[in-house]
Amino acid sequence: MALCRCAFIDLSIDKFLEYCLYRIYIGSINFGIQEDVVKQAFLPFGPIKSLSLPYDTVLRKHKGFAFLEYDIPEAASLAVEQMNGVMLGGFSIKVRTLLACLLL
Repeated sequence: MALCRCAFIDLSIDKFLEYCLYRIYIGSINFGIQEDVVKQAFLPFGPIKSLSLPYDTVLRKHKGFAFLEYDIPEAASLAVEQMNGVMLGGFSIKVRTLLACLLL
């Protein structure tokens, strides 16, 4: 029996927690910032597996937040420690682990 449903995939709690170790939430992104700028800002912490910057088709701009997945969990942890509160495009971005976001 599945204990957690995430992205339509059944996961055990252990697998879900492991899934969260690689991913971070980035909030308060300036609407003028493009995906490549976000990627370049977070690339120094480790290899990036994926970046999702949700787009609002009505307003024709991204929604001001992103989810980033690293290849290694240490990169995600380091990015959270060093990038939270950093100015990016004139905005102080918020960077959290995915697990921290889900628990808020």
